Amino acid sequence: FPSHDSRYYEQDRVIFRSDKESIMTLSTIQIKDILDRFSELIETSKIHLDPVTHVVFSDYGKGYLHPALCREIITMCQKFDISTFVDAKYDFDKFSYCTLLKPNLTEAAQFVEKSEQETFLHRQNVHNEIHQRIHCDYVLMTCSSHGISMSSSHHTPGFWSSIDDSNIGLSKPADVTGVGDVVLATVCFLFVKNFQLRWIPRIS
Repeated sequence: FPSHDSRYYEQDRVIFRSDKESIMTLSTIQIKDILDRFSELIETSKIHLDPVTHVVFSDYGKGYLHPALCREIITMCQKFDISTFVDAKYDFDKFSYCTLLKPNLTEAAQFVEKSEQETFLHRQNVHNEIHQRIHCDYVLMTCSSHGISMSSSHHTPGFWSSIDDSNIGLSKPADVTGVGDVVLATVCFLFVKNFQLRWIPRIS
């Protein structure tokens, strides 16, 4: 969908951004067409001995990732043992039973109906709540310049973090816009390469 994003800087630091976007809801026919094509892709990849192993959802809230579409693709992926990684916006429920959900601090705070400060201070509890409500195997939450926290409810439950509370406030990056996309790409790569979970939030 067409969009136009503008960022306004002062001394190499983003002051604010202005986005003009078009939002559109997929029709039932469009959803069926996408699902048919996705199913065909899975079957074709198996025939050529290069099966699909991971699927990434990047939700920008523009309407393309319709709840019905997301739920059906995740169900299909579970059937074929395909991992699903999600860069969520605010509607986490449509990604229930995904492999990994990656919200940022603001999105997670809205989902659990807490302030960003409370969400950050009690992030392990927030992770647990997301696991319980979304039933995902992993949750990875980006906290802007503070770092990343990650949890698992799969096989060996655990909680890992790259956040050093003693350094909070010392880092002042110029622009963190788009970092979420880079983080998710890195996470996918580390999962494919079977990195130990405790290293993923630190490397990402």
